Amino acid sequence: MPASHRSSPTPPPKDTPRRAVIIRDLVFFQVKLWLDGIKDIVLSPLSIAGAAIDLLFDRTGADSLFYRVMRYGERFDLWLNLYGPAREAAHHPDGLLSRRGIRGKDMIEQIDRTSPAPENAITSGEPRPPSSTST
Repeated sequence: MPASHRSSPTPPPKDTPRRAVIIRDLVFFQVKLWLDGIKDIVLSPLSIAGAAIDLLFDRTGADSLFYRVMRYGERFDLWLNLYGPAREAAHHPDGLLSRRGIRGKDMIEQIDRTSPAPENAITSGEPRPPSSTST
């Protein structure tokens, strides 16, 4: 193909993640995968032990250790939300952090804050006021 007919690469749309965001998201995802693997390693023997105790002592219902271990695993999976943000990440300049209401450049500021967040601070994306509660 002659050089005059080659099209120059078009820049990516402004609403897609940059390279630095993709690298950050890769590290973020790898940490989440590692945590998920540790959860599996921990829950496997705990579930076997819980089921053995349940069978040995005829524990059922709310007293069942096996089902309690399963509930802890489910709560951890919901908290970890391993794949949840992926659908929107590719189309947002902040990648995986787009669903958390945190702009990439404000991430360090969000992490450094020590006061408890109001319930709507993460969903609204607004900076949270300093805590006025004293203990």
